[in-house]
Amino acid sequence: MPTLPEDLPELQRAKPPLGDRARRLAAGVAVAGACSLLLVNEWAIQRTRQALASDDAMLATRQKLQQLQVTMLRAENAQRSVLLTAEPALTEAFLAAQQQVEPLLTQLRQQQAGPAQRQAAVLEVEELTRRRLSEMATTVQLVNEGRARAALELVRSGIGGEYMRALEALVGDTLAAEAERMRQQRQALLDTLALGRAAIAALLLISVVAMGLYMRQSRLRERERAQQAQVLRDQRDQLETEVARRTQDLREIARHLQAAREDERSHLARELHDELGGLLTAAKLDVARLRRPLRELAGAQAPEFADVEARLAHLVQTLDSGIALKRRIIEDLRPSALSNLGLKVALENLCSDFAERSGLQVQADIAEIELDDEREITLYRVLQESLTNITRYAQARHVDVQLHLQPPGWAALAVRDDGVGFDTAAVPLRARGLAGMRFRMESCAGTLQLHSRPGAGTTVLAQMPLQAVPGG
Repeated sequence: MPTLPEDLPELQRAKPPLGDRARRLAAGVAVAGACSLLLVNEWAIQRTRQALASDDAMLATRQKLQQLQVTMLRAENAQRSVLLTAEPALTEAFLAAQQQVEPLLTQLRQQQAGPAQRQAAVLEVEELTRRRLSEMATTVQLVNEGRARAALELVRSGIGGEYMRALEALVGDTLAAEAERMRQQRQALLDTLALGRAAIAALLLISVVAMGLYMRQSRLRERERAQQAQVLRDQRDQLETEVARRTQDLREIARHLQAAREDERSHLARELHDELGGLLTAAKLDVARLRRPLRELAGAQAPEFADVEARLAHLVQTLDSGIALKRRIIEDLRPSALSNLGLKVALENLCSDFAERSGLQVQADIAEIELDDEREITLYRVLQESLTNITRYAQARHVDVQLHLQPPGWAALAVRDDGVGFDTAAVPLRARGLAGMRFRMESCAGTLQLHSRPGAGTTVLAQMPLQAVPGG
């Protein structure tokens, strides 16, 4: 059996650079990168939402503080108008401003749910607002009671002014603190967006690098597979060439053995014809020469010679049977008709002899075809083996033999019987007759086909080219 070449490329012996583990790792990196990208994006979105919500709360606080500051200014203006004119009718403007202060303080108190420092500032604003508002309400009440001088004395004491200045300073500080917090929050938002952008860029870069490495390894893997496939194709071609060469060698050997076998048969046939045939013929002639003197002696002598004539006749009959047997054996070894009269007459004689021996009806339709000696003896042996198989197994009543010329330049021999048939897929290995016929046909670049099924008879179809195929 041909062996594999030892100088195979190193890539066939080396471990593949990218196996299933590397592929799973690359897929895991890709999935992890995608999940990380989603997480970073979601984190940035949540931080942005928190920053925007905080900005909204800070803006609402600034708005309420500014509204409170404006409302206190309106209340202070209304107080001054009442003090300057001493008109009770102007008290309603002050009361309207006073009524607006309480809801603003409540809203401020509800919005400040953050750090304790911010809550303390709101409480202090609320305390100063209530004190200032209480001082203004007292002065307005005194004016409405006709005690304008007492109201002026209360104003000149400066308590209300101190409350108002402290409130303005506190509101200003609170607004400044809120503005600083908004600036810090905006900066934190910008930092979050920058961080998210950097993380996304880094993940994208990692993904691109991983994808590049994966594609590079995949290309290397595909290239390696192509090289391995080419090596396998080369090995297969080499093996097929070696098998074809050795098959051809075996075919030539078998053909030589067949030729030697036919030559041996021809030699044996000639020996039988020359030696045994001569002996039998000479014995028959000797018996013929002895018949007359023995017949005269038997008539003139004692009665024990009376049966000599019968014994001589039986001896002549036995010699004739031996000569016939010798002729039949010689014909089986090497048909003389094939050498002397051609293929058509030899096959017809074979069919007629078979019909005479077996008692079957044989219809022969043999065309005149010119073939070389090897092809003629091959077709003769195939027909001979087919008729032998019919006698042994077919249980047929009728046999049809045809030899025709088929285009392009092929001879086709068909042997059909109406016997019991058989399953061609169940032909045992010991059926050497069929194997021998098939190999004979293949040695002449021909084919042998067997068509049969139980109860439907059997057809043997042998086809071969008229001339030898070059290299066949």
